Amino acid sequence: MLLVLYALGTNVGVKRVAGGGRHGQTEAALRATRHLFVNRDNLRNAVATLAMRDPLWWGNGTACASDSKKSGSWSSNLMIEDHARYGGHGVMIYWHVDRKSVCVYSQYDQMVKYATALRLGTAEAEQVLRRFTRGGPKHPTHKAIEELGKAVKSVFAAEYVASQELRREIHEGLQVVENWNSANTDLFYGSAGAIGGSDNEHQEASMLSLHLLQSALVFINTLLVRSVLKEPAWQQHLTDVDKRGLSPLFWSNANLYGTIDIDLDRRLDLGLAA
Repeated sequence: MLLVLYALGTNVGVKRVAGGGRHGQTEAALRATRHLFVNRDNLRNAVATLAMRDPLWWGNGTACASDSKKSGSWSSNLMIEDHARYGGHGVMIYWHVDRKSVCVYSQYDQMVKYATALRLGTAEAEQVLRRFTRGGPKHPTHKAIEELGKAVKSVFAAEYVASQELRREIHEGLQVVENWNSANTDLFYGSAGAIGGSDNEHQEASMLSLHLLQSALVFINTLLVRSVLKEPAWQQHLTDVDKRGLSPLFWSNANLYGTIDIDLDRRLDLGLAA
């Protein structure tokens, strides 16, 4: 399972992982695992926020930044688009990132209904948009959501102009998500970052595997940082300004290339209970 997730999350592919390490697994076994267990639903369940955030060091998460990143894709993929800004065809993937962790809705009743369906996962955003944007007169709920969006945007613009603290928080968040886009490029390095396959399931499974790989990396990084900060001396010397600079969003400690080995008998010494 770990090998398959690594193969999808780095875009290296099952064949290369099977022949590129000392792990005792054949390509046929890895492909069978991919077919039987690694699908969109299971990956969505696996990608969850880890309840290990210590407010003493990381604070309480109240907001996140969002930005899209263009990933290349095969021309036969029906989900591709040609982006005027980035050039070439591909798919746009939106990532939501917090500075301290890795984290797309009378008519009021109808808006609440659609928003609830999206929040609970009983409807896909793509399905809702398709219903709103098909031919004919504009859907009344779509018009209501547009007007609500204008009001929300106006309120946000006023708050942005009036609050220096809000402007600083937004710009810091944008810096974080742009930096994490660089991490996505380094982690998803196989096949020059182009998503293989011509179906939506394969595309989404690749991105969810990358998300799961990111979550595992940030989880380990958080434990590494916490293992250092648990010393009483740090609690006395670090100021609030120092704590704002703490972040587990780094990947220079990840060895992405070379032989792929798995030894389940070895553990990182992170002070976790057995």
